[in-house]
Amino acid sequence: MRPSPRRSPRLGWTLLACLAWCSAGLAADAPARRFAEPVATSAVPAPAAGLAQVTLSLVLVLGAIFAAAWVMRRLRGVTGQRASSAIVVVAEQTVGPRERVVLLQVGGERVLIGVAQGSVRALHACRATAVEHTLVEGPAQ
Repeated sequence: MRPSPRRSPRLGWTLLACLAWCSAGLAADAPARRFAEPVATSAVPAPAAGLAQVTLSLVLVLGAIFAAAWVMRRLRGVTGQRASSAIVVVAEQTVGPRERVVLLQVGGERVLIGVAQGSVRALHACRATAVEHTLVEGPAQ
């Protein structure tokens, strides 16, 4: 049984579509000219206006990069796994800033492992049927 994903992968595609729509709208505002037609300029723009435009563009690009990184980090475990894989991640829980506990299905057994920075340790192992029985009916008294 796989845990349900927290976020839908459609969120990333929605963000990309929004970015494409916004950039298409900005390109449509430009006047139509023939290729390599000389452009007459009447005045030189103020240096502060150019600096503000460059700064705003930089902030938008950095914001898009950080948003994409955040989305990819949230969707890390959402990608589909092959059904023929010998090791399947059943569940994963973060217990610290760089520590987590992972429940793996290896053949007919389930193995609980602890993953920390620089180490991986087996915490518990049991048959898969015993785990499902415990989850459905509760622990034995």
